[in-house]
Amino acid sequence: MAALISGGKDSWTAFQMAREAGHDVVVAVNVRSPNSWSYMYHTVNSWVVDVQAMAVGVPLEVFYTRGVKEEEVDDLAYYLSQVKKRWNVEGLSIGGIRSRYQGDRIGRVCEQLGLELYAPLWHKDSEWLLREYLRRNMKVIFVLASALGIGPNWLGRQLDEKAIEELIILNKKWGVDPTGEGGEYESLVLDAPFFREAISVEEAEKIWRVDTGTYAIKRVRLVPKSPKA
Repeated sequence: MAALISGGKDSWTAFQMAREAGHDVVVAVNVRSPNSWSYMYHTVNSWVVDVQAMAVGVPLEVFYTRGVKEEEVDDLAYYLSQVKKRWNVEGLSIGGIRSRYQGDRIGRVCEQLGLELYAPLWHKDSEWLLREYLRRNMKVIFVLASALGIGPNWLGRQLDEKAIEELIILNKKWGVDPTGEGGEYESLVLDAPFFREAISVEEAEKIWRVDTGTYAIKRVRLVPKSPKA
């Protein structure tokens, strides 16, 4: 199986759940776009996926698209066809939760290529999911903020119980999707139990323009994890 990885909490959780379900996940796939408004792909700090793959110890295939609506879906179909040939995979894991736009298109691509689509987070309860990331001891930070109530102070912030409580309040007040599935925010995983090494952010800059901001990471390094007692 291949795993479509954005760098965020959802795709890496789906990756690990696929392995827990007995799937042999042999390669991670990351598609990068210069279009920050891509309908399909995360664009903030996508280069850090290279470091994540090293931390996990999984081979990574990186592809590029212009990010033009619908054209980027055709690009994905072509790229996955190459991955299927090179790695002899029969399925694809994704971290999709609710996005009909992405779910329908990735599902169509998988059907065309004869790939089994594995989407373990699909339609799971938002609050349950957010707490599941904490139960799984994942270190997750916010790297894009683009919704009412999610301001500059969220950039670089770690997902914890307090952040979850605030996201639930924002959902009730403004309709913000607590999982960020509507583009309200993007996340980045810095550590998880299945990471062999953790990622330390050594240099980053908060960039805020009008009502949207990013946590632009300039430099990271892999750090050893403390041995379990």
